[in-house]
Amino acid sequence: MSPQSNRQGRFSVAVTPRAALVKVDGLATLNSCAPLQSFLAEVRSSDVSEVIFDLSDCRGFDSTFMGTLVSIVSPGGEGETGARVVLVNASPEQRELLGSVGVDRIIDVCREPVPAPPVRLRPLEDARAVDPDTHLRKVVRAHEHLVELDPKNEERFGAFLALVRRELSRG
Repeated sequence: MSPQSNRQGRFSVAVTPRAALVKVDGLATLNSCAPLQSFLAEVRSSDVSEVIFDLSDCRGFDSTFMGTLVSIVSPGGEGETGARVVLVNASPEQRELLGSVGVDRIIDVCREPVPAPPVRLRPLEDARAVDPDTHLRKVVRAHEHLVELDPKNEERFGAFLALVRRELSRG
């Protein structure tokens, strides 16, 4: 793995009959969330009742990642699965960031350490081949989920949303 891709982050996953596990390694950002969003679309069509995110090796995340989390449980969300979402092994700073935009109101965030389950993880494929406009639309939708979750997030992300929407309208 190149140093560049490690900075951007990566995801490893496992799916059991009842749960999907997503391990976040490095930074979960708008540049690394495309493979995660594709995986969640696959999970949506399964009988998975729980999606667990292990943040023990996550160095940080941005609003696109948080909006992607919200999309899993939001009605009409692109990744909507009807599954319960649980975050484990989040740092205090990460829990504070999730709380600042309201994500912790609809997603369970465990405060106690949780050991990794005995499952074999596979890395998600890099989604560099994703069409740039499709990627930007997914970034917009992730942020729209955050605004729908808490109208105060419009103030936080409104300028960014306007910028990305302008970029899309030029294409």
